[in-house]
Amino acid sequence: MAHHDTAHEQGTEAMLNDLSEDASAPSRTTLLLMGAVVIGVAVAVFVTARGYGLGELQHPGPGSFPALIAAGMGIMGVLLLAQAAVENPRRRPANTPLIAAGTRRVLFMGAVLTVYVVGLYTVGFTISSVLATLAMTHVLDAKLSWLGRATYSVVLVLIVELVMTAVFSVRFPGGLVGIFL
Repeated sequence: MAHHDTAHEQGTEAMLNDLSEDASAPSRTTLLLMGAVVIGVAVAVFVTARGYGLGELQHPGPGSFPALIAAGMGIMGVLLLAQAAVENPRRRPANTPLIAAGTRRVLFMGAVLTVYVVGLYTVGFTISSVLATLAMTHVLDAKLSWLGRATYSVVLVLIVELVMTAVFSVRFPGGLVGIFL
């Protein structure tokens, strides 16, 4: 029985060692870079959201939702930096990509959110939100066709806009396009 326990412990230790050396896991440098980029995007989104007006707890302004997104992104960025601080340094094997698929996905989502915030100013809430939602469904690999993703994006944004304007009296930015409509 003692021999079986020792073999089991060695097998468990080998599995744990394999997990810590997973080639698809981001390196310390990648985690630091991702954390810094995510925090930078969060600050940009928050500064932009403040320009829209945050409102109050009982009467949120149009910048409230982007500010919440920015807060979540900021927390995620800090967690990435914390993970990098405790991560053991290791060399990237020659046959692995420079940026892992999960890392590319996070960076692309940050880029989508950045373009979304810029889009709020130029094309307004509805159009930029539909496009951002469509991009996110692609990044997150939703099991829908393009038509299904587009339909989902339009319906979701219209429901959010209806609820926020009807229930909370939030005015969303019309953007430069809204000036002409």
